[in-house]
Amino acid sequence: MEPYSVDKTFEGQKFEGDQLNEIEFEDCVFTSCHFANLTLKKTKFVHCEFRSCDFSNSKLHIVSLQGVEFEDCKLIGVDFSHCNAFLLEMEFVQTALDYAIFNGLSLPNTSFNHCRLVDASFSECDLTEALFDGCNLAGAQFEQNVLVGADFREAVGYTIDPADNNLKKAKFTSDGLKGLLSKFELIIE
Repeated sequence: MEPYSVDKTFEGQKFEGDQLNEIEFEDCVFTSCHFANLTLKKTKFVHCEFRSCDFSNSKLHIVSLQGVEFEDCKLIGVDFSHCNAFLLEMEFVQTALDYAIFNGLSLPNTSFNHCRLVDASFSECDLTEALFDGCNLAGAQFEQNVLVGADFREAVGYTIDPADNNLKKAKFTSDGLKGLLSKFELIIE
């Protein structure tokens, strides 16, 4: 594969081995492509779109994700914490992110729209102004995060300890209070 691809469309491709290592993609669209169980090293995606792609259990080592959108994808078990932090910017729409790991990342203004984040891990993240619109956060761990202005009004299943996370001006509905007070074992009716 060419070391640099610009404005290309990849459809239905199954990537294997190390064929994507140390390659740069800019303004590319990937549709129904298979990246599952791959180990990507030093791959760079700039302003790329992934639609209906499967990244399940892929390993991302120093991968750059700059202005990247994932729509209707499977990113189950992906550990984003080893991605290149420089200009890291992602958006997720109707994507399965169960067991995904985002630990230590700066993800301000990240949008999670109608995603499954069951048992996902957010630890020591900057999620300032992040949007969790229509997301299932059952079992997701939130530890020592900056959640200033984050919007959880349409999210379900979350448990967040206000003493362990900065929740200043974060948005919740009254129905979501149970997820903020669970450690106190209160009965809320």
